[in-house]
Amino acid sequence: MRDGQAFCVELMVGDYMKCKIYSYSDVGGRSNNEDEVATTFNENDLLAIAADGLGGYSAGEIASKYVVSRFTEWGSDEQCTVESLLSVVESTNEQIRALQNQYGKMMSTLAVLWIQIKERIATAINIGDTRIYQFRDGEIIFQSIDHSVAQIAVLAGDICKEDIRNYHGRNRLIRALGAEDSVKTECVSLTIEIGDRFLLCTDGFWEIVTEDIMKTTLIDSHDPEEWLSKMKDVIIVSTINNKDNNSAIAIYIDK
Repeated sequence: MRDGQAFCVELMVGDYMKCKIYSYSDVGGRSNNEDEVATTFNENDLLAIAADGLGGYSAGEIASKYVVSRFTEWGSDEQCTVESLLSVVESTNEQIRALQNQYGKMMSTLAVLWIQIKERIATAINIGDTRIYQFRDGEIIFQSIDHSVAQIAVLAGDICKEDIRNYHGRNRLIRALGAEDSVKTECVSLTIEIGDRFLLCTDGFWEIVTEDIMKTTLIDSHDPEEWLSKMKDVIIVSTINNKDNNSAIAIYIDK
């Protein structure tokens, strides 16, 4: 989804659960959009992917599009496994490294959420600083860890987690697809309950929409479209100069 176009779907799987999904990607204050988001689903699997390209000119945009296309293709396979998902991460990294011969030093972040609906489990994978959040009863019960200089400062105790947005090294990543010949991946298994909410978002989104805003806007939002619309309004009225591309996917798990 590109430049403000939004996508909404409601998926009902037998008597198991209902998944409502809403996503958008907006160019923000930039000349081109290097973010890319997508969702795929079948009778048991829901896959949400968000990527933020790096590299300048059109290279970042090419990288994020390529990354999302690779994982969308994986999501259409009826034999999805965690092992095959991790294999796609590695092969995608290799392909981006090869494409750098043509497009220069292009790279991309990655956030993937694979929900197995009948089993009520999810797998969360992230590389870079595109984030995945899981909310339950209005609180954050899972937040992916950024692979950035700022996150290292948090882990070292030099700054608080809340200070990441203002840290001078916030945009300096220590992991990205295409950065090295091999890539380390955060892979976390999550359990799902009815009422859970998920959010995937690029840094241009979360650098303005704080965790407190995420939680307060969630309280009275009846569906993911309303929730994302409220948070996007915060970005629109923000006084932060040179607004980055901003993109997000919201998922509601209901009966």
